[in-house]
Amino acid sequence: MGVTCLMSAWSAHEAELRSYLRHRSRLIEEADDLLQEVFIRALRQDAQFCVIENPRAWLFQVARNILADRFRHEHAHVPLPDDIPELVLDEVPTVDALSQCLPRVLSELSADDRLAITFCDIEGNTQQALADAGAAVDAVYHCPHHPKGQLAELAIDCDCRKPAPGMILRAAKDLNLSLADSILVGDKPSDIEAARAAGVGRAYIVQSDNAESTTGLAGADAAHADLQSCVAALLPD
Repeated sequence: MGVTCLMSAWSAHEAELRSYLRHRSRLIEEADDLLQEVFIRALRQDAQFCVIENPRAWLFQVARNILADRFRHEHAHVPLPDDIPELVLDEVPTVDALSQCLPRVLSELSADDRLAITFCDIEGNTQQALADAGAAVDAVYHCPHHPKGQLAELAIDCDCRKPAPGMILRAAKDLNLSLADSILVGDKPSDIEAARAAGVGRAYIVQSDNAESTTGLAGADAAHADLQSCVAALLPD
């Protein structure tokens, strides 16, 4: 009974878990080992796995815990001095402080990524509910780097920040996509540049509330007023 429940959940979420672990660990071989550890921990639950209310959330929490353990073991422990000043806690609760960052972060995403994250991660709906509403998300990719960022380890030039094609190429590899037969819809010129660099067959640009959005063609195959009109043009009744 427990194995049946686990295999059903694993079939639904294995690809998403593998993509998440590969993105976090940046080593494919290591990600596969970590994924195996997630499966083993789930298998140990036996029949208890069947009573887990949200198997996807449980599996991702286990994956995050395994990643945290790996990162913790990577760093040597350094003794703390005795004269550390007393920590003064911020008056603003952490959750409230983070919530103030959400509008800015979401505004930097493309319209479809913003919809998926808002619908699933913020409003708490499942990807199945998103699919039932007429959309399907196989994976979400995000570049955490910025050359002028505040965190030194992330303030780097990388191959995943658009217009570099890294995220598109990673998605093509993870999901076995034919980029020449694919379509990219973006809302800023760097999206189109990334598509061209990756070899995406067709690229379309739409207007949005993104600060970098443009009314021009920006090298795209066509420009549309919004995502809905773009979809209507690509999938006419």
